[in-house]
Order: sequence, then C-alpha cells, then structure tokens
Amino acid sequence: MKTTTTPKPRRRAAIANDLEFEQELDTVAALATGKSQLEAEKAAAQDALNERFDAQIKSVEAEIKAGVSRCATYADKHRERLFAGGKERTSATALAVYGWRAVPPALKTRSKVTWEKVTAKIKERCWRSFLRVREEPDKEVLERQSAETLRELGLKYEGGERFFVQNKGEA
Repeated sequence: MKTTTTPKPRRRAAIANDLEFEQELDTVAALATGKSQLEAEKAAAQDALNERFDAQIKSVEAEIKAGVSRCATYADKHRERLFAGGKERTSATALAVYGWRAVPPALKTRSKVTWEKVTAKIKERCWRSFLRVREEPDKEVLERQSAETLRELGLKYEGGERFFVQNKGEA
C-alpha cells in the first residue's frame, strides 16, 4: 500500500498589490480543482473497496445469523445441561462465550399498528397525559423582537460577511 505524506502549506508573504491578489485567487481556485479531483479519486477507490468486500461481508453476516439461530434453538432445548442446571446464564467454549442476556422490556406496536395510530387513539380518548409536548423557543417570533428583549433573553443577532473564493465552474 502506497503511503503519502501531507505537504505543509507554503508560508507566503502578505499580498502587496492587485496582481498578487489575482494570482493568489487563481492559485486557490487551482488548488480547489485539484482537491475536487482527489476527492473524486478517493470516492472511486472507496466504491471499489465496498464493491470488493460488501458481498463477502453480507454473506458472512448471514452465516453468523443462521449459526446463532441454530445454536439458540439447541441451547434452549438443552438449557438445564448447558447452563449448570439452569442456574447460569452464560458458558464458554475454546473460542466463544455464549448464553442468554436479559433484554430490557420495550413498548412495541402490534402487527399492523403504527405509532401514528396509537397517537390518534390517545387523542380520541382525550388521554393527553400519554402524549409528550416538546417546548422550545419559536425563533420566527423571537426574530421579530427588539434588541433589548433579545438581550434580556441572552440572545443576539449574528451575521456579517465571510470572504470566499470559488472556482468559476462551481459558481
């Protein structure tokens, strides 16, 4: 694998005139074009790596999932013997630790029921205490307030200008 080092940016003197300013702008634009080309090459290389390995990884993941499923079925049938009379939750082989982990209970919707349907039923029955209401500042309203009111709330307007250089092809 080829290793590259990142070159240090050249230290240049401050721009002294319009000609140097224009030359520096063109240098920045050329560097940005080179950066875009490097990013495209990187993306193509990443795509090639993904294409090379993704199918293998998915195949191995499927084998792992199937193996775990087969082992869980067997372990469930032979729990007493494999887990010290059912007193233990884990055991081990030379290469693996296996066992049962408690899964915290979680609310799930039943088949063909969505959270939107649950919300609608709660509203139908006027069980508002079952609904969350998120309170947050209304920025659109706040933007219309005086500077004094904003200052009292600990807010301020921030803006201004930021210098940019952009390739003409990107404009």
